[in-house]
Amino acid sequence: MSIPIDEKNEPINEGQYIEMANHLKETYDKISEKLFRSEIINMELKKEIMTAYGLIRIIDNIVDHLQEVPHEIVVLVECLRGHLSDTIDKEIFNIKDNVEEIV
Repeated sequence: MSIPIDEKNEPINEGQYIEMANHLKETYDKISEKLFRSEIINMELKKEIMTAYGLIRIIDNIVDHLQEVPHEIVVLVECLRGHLSDTIDKEIFNIKDNVEEIV
C-alpha cells in the first residue's frame, strides 16, 4: 500500500485527511443543493409549458368554431400549438425527433 503524499511530496497526516474529507463533504452538499434547486425549477417550468399548451389548445378549438377570424391569427395559433406540442414531446415525455435517435 502506498502512502499518499501532498503537493510538497510529504506524507498526508490524519488531520489533513479529515480536512480533505470535510472539504469534499461541503462541496458535495453545495452541488447537491444546486441540483435539487435546478430540479425544482425544471419541474415548475415543465408545469408552465403544459399549462400554456392546454390554453393554446383551448384557443385553437375556439378559433376553429368562430367565423371571420383573420387567417394570420389562425396560423399563429396553429404554429404555437405545434411548437408547444414538440416541446412537450421532447422536454417532458423525452420523445426523440426520429426513430434513429432512439436506437
